[in-house]
Amino acid sequence: MKFNKFLNLYTFLILGTLTLIWGCGSGGGSTPNVAVGNGASVTIISSGGSEYIVQGDNMDSVGGIDLTINYDGSTMFSPTVTQGAFVSGALMNVNTGVPGKIRIALISTNGFSGSGQIATISFAANSGTGNVSIASVTMIDTVGRPIPLT
Repeated sequence: MKFNKFLNLYTFLILGTLTLIWGCGSGGGSTPNVAVGNGASVTIISSGGSEYIVQGDNMDSVGGIDLTINYDGSTMFSPTVTQGAFVSGALMNVNTGVPGKIRIALISTNGFSGSGQIATISFAANSGTGNVSIASVTMIDTVGRPIPLT
């Protein structure tokens, strides 16, 4: 059973990494800044200026997150993503290579517990009032099963 848990998490990690390497795609419209699944939620909060906080709440059943974030690429430039203390110890991979999109994949063999800061997004230049929003989020539990979004 423990081997299957590791295999599922490993498969999610490999697929997430390949997705990041291939790029974010052309995407579609954006969704609100809150994505909720099984009580767990991901929110993006402006902390002023050109910095945004990615917050996770009620993440007790979550073992992995695949998050795509849209931003206004005409007014916001050179995003940098820093791993938050809440997910320290998790493997994190980030793709900022497509202007207007940020892709973040996180995986933890132990899962997450509680709520906290997943990441900080900082923009090197901000020439206006840009918009940052969640385009998509996929979460898995600690055994690799998808957590349905509500």
